[in-house]
Amino acid sequence: MIHGASNSLESLSVDPELQGGGQDEAWREVESALDELAQLAHEETPVTEFHGRLLERCVGLLAATGGLLWELAPSGQLSVVAQLHPGRSLAGSTEELARHQRIAAAILSAGEPRLIPPAYHDGQIANATPWLLLVCPIAIAGQPRLALEIFQRPDGRASIEQGYLRLVRIACELAEQFHRGHELRRLQAREEETLRLVALLQESHQSLDLTTTAATIAHETRRWLACDRAAVLVCRLPGRPELLAVSGSGTFDKRSEVVRAWQQLAQFVAASGEAVWHPEHEAPTTETHVPEARAPEVAEHIQSILDQSHARGLALVPILAGESSAGEESAPTCIGVLVAEDFAQEFDAPRRSRAVQGAQLVGRALWHALEVDRIPFKGALQPLGRGWLDFRARRAKQVAVAAASLLLLALLLWLIPAELTVTARGRLLPELRQNVYASADGVVVELLKDNGDAVEKGELLAQLESPALDLAWSELLGRRRTVDENLQAAETALLGEGQSTEQAHAWERGQLAARAESLREELRGLDEQLTIVRGQQAALAIRSPIAGRILTWDTRRQLAGRPVNRGDLLFTVAEVAGEWELVLDVPDRQARAVTRAWQRPEPDIGVRYQLGTDPGTVHEAQVTVVAPATQLSDEGEPVLRVVARPETQVSAALRPGSTVFAKLRCGQTSLGGVWLGDLWDAIRAAVVF
Repeated sequence: MIHGASNSLESLSVDPELQGGGQDEAWREVESALDELAQLAHEETPVTEFHGRLLERCVGLLAATGGLLWELAPSGQLSVVAQLHPGRSLAGSTEELARHQRIAAAILSAGEPRLIPPAYHDGQIANATPWLLLVCPIAIAGQPRLALEIFQRPDGRASIEQGYLRLVRIACELAEQFHRGHELRRLQAREEETLRLVALLQESHQSLDLTTTAATIAHETRRWLACDRAAVLVCRLPGRPELLAVSGSGTFDKRSEVVRAWQQLAQFVAASGEAVWHPEHEAPTTETHVPEARAPEVAEHIQSILDQSHARGLALVPILAGESSAGEESAPTCIGVLVAEDFAQEFDAPRRSRAVQGAQLVGRALWHALEVDRIPFKGALQPLGRGWLDFRARRAKQVAVAAASLLLLALLLWLIPAELTVTARGRLLPELRQNVYASADGVVVELLKDNGDAVEKGELLAQLESPALDLAWSELLGRRRTVDENLQAAETALLGEGQSTEQAHAWERGQLAARAESLREELRGLDEQLTIVRGQQAALAIRSPIAGRILTWDTRRQLAGRPVNRGDLLFTVAEVAGEWELVLDVPDRQARAVTRAWQRPEPDIGVRYQLGTDPGTVHEAQVTVVAPATQLSDEGEPVLRVVARPETQVSAALRPGSTVFAKLRCGQTSLGGVWLGDLWDAIRAAVVF
């Protein structure tokens, strides 16, 4: 127990009738209740929960009838924030509650605890209840803000009633300690938030490079909002946000689905100037508003983002800034959009407010970087400016020699011809090869061939079993047997009715004939279904589509006894004794040279290659096929697929799938184009984008 509470306990009066063990038990109960309140006062307990526990412990400790906890709002209005058995104490009287509100106001005004006996009234307060009122103020930040009111049974002994009041006062002192700690933690959190805000401002103004500024804003915003990912989209052109930076990632794919959804949704944010939040049940600082005609499109883009990122909280906040002209600023315009995602929780109202505040604060830094980025020929003017400074530093001769040397080098690189070659990697594979897939869902029960085994066309490779097909076959056979028996019974009955000549049996014969025809149709349908199932069962026998050799590695370990689904790859069969081909992957950045050479009237693209198993020998090949579109390689990189035929067919003893290192000869160009082609493409990409 805290020291102040211990000293106050020494002065508490205990009922003289409680002697011996009863008195000890009462003291232990008092100490336990106050210890619990003291522990709560030093923990990060929610204010509402602490108020309820405070009132509950005081009422229980004093065996009181009930209690109220009043709070004085900044507007001066008193309201009940916690209550215990108010109906039993006040008999449900609204007028009596108003009297007690005046009592709480008087106690808060005086700032001292007070005992108010039953049936008491003076010029300010009145107690019309039969209870003794124990009212004690609770100060917050030095000002009485709360009033604890306990409805106690009157005892008649002044010492006992004073002891009650001292006990309530001790509890209120613990409540004051709780609120001091709560205020201290709030101020510490606000100080940390201010430091993060200052860091956000400082870092965002460190550079005038647009990409660097956007990356800094994204990184600092992620720390400022304590979210999982932040991104910055900048409007180089009005109303057309473009993604420039993602926190924690130096590079990103602009063609990805989530980036496209960000940019499409950011267009609505830039057009309306209002933030978009998901979910919308928390009231944001800035009113979320989207025109009704575009609301379905916004919802579609939000769902697309959530499908890709699986975020629980999503925020898109406009970054606004105004132009300065002749000392005046125009109306704010949207120069970018700040995106924030949280994968674990939603954005509550405080974090939404911080997101809007952060977007407002970084607007000026992003505006300055955007203005610098819009300077024409900025990339060329910066080196010229440095050269001019060198010239002014009396190094004109050195600059002139360097310029002449660079000019001569540029002429040589332009005039000297060279062969343009493109490097690629690939594999050596038989030209005739085919994959074998599972024709139905089933379990591999028998493997007849393994890696490297020679097979003939139509030869059995594996046998599958499908419990579902077996069950369907059994069910269909049972149904067919039942229908066949019913049909025989109907035909027998029809023959029996046919011997009768009475008119009364004519209608029954018609019914039997209709039933027999229906059963025949059902029997034909079951036969057709049995034929289909029989065909599916026959397809469970996996056969080789061509003659050749099995290339699939370790089929017994991968397939034996394992379930497979329809369309799963089981085997790869290739004719290793036939012709072979090179399957090459040209990187996307070099695909342009290959495409141009292939589009010539008489394309002739030669290939020089080495095998990974024989790096000392150079072979020749000729390109036969160039894919019309770029595709993704096994590593997930965009490549242009090229097929070439070796001029000298390789030995069949080579392993299929051997690594190939190749160079494709794509015609003549300048030496500078060969040496500096990649650099020139990078410069053009930087200028365009």
